[in-house]
Amino acid sequence: MTTPLAEIDDLQIAFAGHDGALSPAVRRVSLTVERGERLGIVGESGSGKSLTGGALLGLLPPEAQWSANALRFNGQDLLAMRPQDRRTLCGTQMSMILQDPKYSLNPVMTVAQQMRETLAAVDIRDPERVADVCTNSPAAWASA
Repeated sequence: MTTPLAEIDDLQIAFAGHDGALSPAVRRVSLTVERGERLGIVGESGSGKSLTGGALLGLLPPEAQWSANALRFNGQDLLAMRPQDRRTLCGTQMSMILQDPKYSLNPVMTVAQQMRETLAAVDIRDPERVADVCTNSPAAWASA
């Protein structure tokens, strides 16, 4: 028996509303993707498709309250993995393709925050300076 490519066991994600009450966004999702299989998740807007993928990638918004019995990729326990080790998997071994490219930016983060995170992930020296140049002066992009 081979190790599954990806496993999610009992994933739950919720967000606190204005009144502090938790609103479930993902309810008890469990799935296994075997090697050679491809998985497409289909559902209405807001049904938790991207949040489910984001949980595997470690890209849930900070305000998300979540739990899972298991999140594994290629036999590796993602719940026990150090964040920097998990980030090395993203884009090299696993990724998520969103249906509509206009939603490629995370709506809960500023564009500058996302640029800094991306620049830091690709080992650009002084990502704060580069992000500042890119967001404040298009004419200065060439010097970044």
